[in-house]
Amino acid sequence: MLAVLDETYPELPGGVAYVVGAAVILSEEHAARAAVTGIFAETRVRPFHWHEEGPAAREAMIAVLAEIGAVAHVCVHYPTGRKKLEAARGRALGEVVPRVLGDGASTLLIESRGAVEDGRDRAVILDTLNALNRSGELHYEWRTKAESLLWLADCICGTVREHLLGIDDRPFEQLRAAGVIDQLIYISW
Repeated sequence: MLAVLDETYPELPGGVAYVVGAAVILSEEHAARAAVTGIFAETRVRPFHWHEEGPAAREAMIAVLAEIGAVAHVCVHYPTGRKKLEAARGRALGEVVPRVLGDGASTLLIESRGAVEDGRDRAVILDTLNALNRSGELHYEWRTKAESLLWLADCICGTVREHLLGIDDRPFEQLRAAGVIDQLIYISW
């Protein structure tokens, strides 16, 4: 089983909310990929970014998450100071990885942020797996935003971002109603 992971960090009153969201995809990888890429015309070049998409693309991505049976685990580290973003990401990642494993994921795709940042993530994942005595049970790799399955995690993070900022709760509530998001996991220092 496959999971995909992304992040967002909206500025809220009192600090940044560092959000790590992972979607465990319960359907076959090829079927999920076909569903995601089927939203867009074959001529589309740019990746999906929630904040750059129109209502039709957003609605379609939410529908795909429900259709493929995705289950999301979303951790919100709040409040987070600007100088503590990486530490907050590490703590949130450490909360999400065991849940992804618990749902049976054996592969985790993460949007790459660059060699140094990916190395930090790798260290957190290794530490988490070792602490759980589950080393070697999760294959993880980093991909660029061109990986269409990562767009599912972007959609989840985008809806949570808008929910936290009070911009639009409707997409978040659609994901809750579809059983994609059960709850937000809040952590702090």
